[in-house]
Amino acid sequence: MKLLTVKNVENILIFRERILPESETFIRSHYESLVKSRWNPLLVGLTRVESPLTTQEDVLLFDNVTRLRQRIFDILRFDFKIYNWLKEVKPALIHAHFGSGAVKILPLARMLNIPLVVSFHGVDINVLPNRDTFQGKLYRRRLKGLFKYADGLVANSHFLAQRIEQLGGAPEKIKVIPPHFNLVSETCESPSVDLRRGVLFVGRLVPVKGGEDALRSYALLPAELQKEHPLILAGDGMLMKTLKTLASELAINVEFRGVCSREEIRELMLHSAVLLNPSKVTPDGATESFGIVFAEAALAQLPVVSYDSGAVSEIVLNKVTGLLADEGRFDVLADHLAGLLEDSITRMNMGINAAENLVEKFSPDRRDELVNDLYRQILREKI
Repeated sequence: MKLLTVKNVENILIFRERILPESETFIRSHYESLVKSRWNPLLVGLTRVESPLTTQEDVLLFDNVTRLRQRIFDILRFDFKIYNWLKEVKPALIHAHFGSGAVKILPLARMLNIPLVVSFHGVDINVLPNRDTFQGKLYRRRLKGLFKYADGLVANSHFLAQRIEQLGGAPEKIKVIPPHFNLVSETCESPSVDLRRGVLFVGRLVPVKGGEDALRSYALLPAELQKEHPLILAGDGMLMKTLKTLASELAINVEFRGVCSREEIRELMLHSAVLLNPSKVTPDGATESFGIVFAEAALAQLPVVSYDSGAVSEIVLNKVTGLLADEGRFDVLADHLAGLLEDSITRMNMGINAAENLVEKFSPDRRDELVNDLYRQILREKI
């Protein structure tokens, strides 16, 4: 464990159970935004995940320890070394990402009377509480304790805020704050709208992202549009083999790019005509609770075709920045897609609207102000 002797009252611990999956750029961005502010942030986790987002500055609470000790902590949610480390650092506040990790740090925060803020991101609210298993029941019970102790319950969308309240979160504790992502545009320029070609899907190849519906809707396009605008899937996941088989059955030409860097995705978005990401609700409750990919598309002035599912409509404004269809209607998705591919003027206008809406509603300065105000309010109440 990396021990620190910092005793600044403004230490803020950003806690994530595992540091740091490469898809969780919003947590790294959260840390970086606090570095620029009055706070002294420490990114803290139990274990390390090898990814480009992991740095030597991150604090590992379970560095070089046995799996048995980790398992004991999972059950008891207590460890003397972690307890003593927290006493040494004396954080002003812990901001935990994901409820599933927050319930593990909760008892230690409570013992040491450390204020706790929790950011929920979707699966921890839409899926885990629904499981009719021992683990699901245990999580629901721990979630009640978390709702009671936590000073702030942060939802990344109004859709998710409603779900937190339905599960028992006090409305006065719930704050809607968009996730941290970078709105700074790279210097590379997009070609004119008439030169942008192709239909793009970006995301993990898992059911909630709607990859199958993307393929089925694309297959309904006229052959000449498919030839002019090939389909690219950027991402990897459990459905890769299934989707490749489906593409073959549908007799469509799909380029599977696999995992792409943020720079590669940016380039794909700048040169594509439409983003086709039909996120949907799955039987286990998984739902699009924000969708950073839609924000990235807006930054690239790329119009979106998707389902009106979860929080998608909070980012994609129907008939303004993109076109939305009812879930399951991939025939309507195909109509929307064909209409945009055949109308470059509408694509251009929607792209411009998307970029303007993004800056207006999701300004980093406004988001950081909301976070800082929440911290200050909580710490004032604790004095």
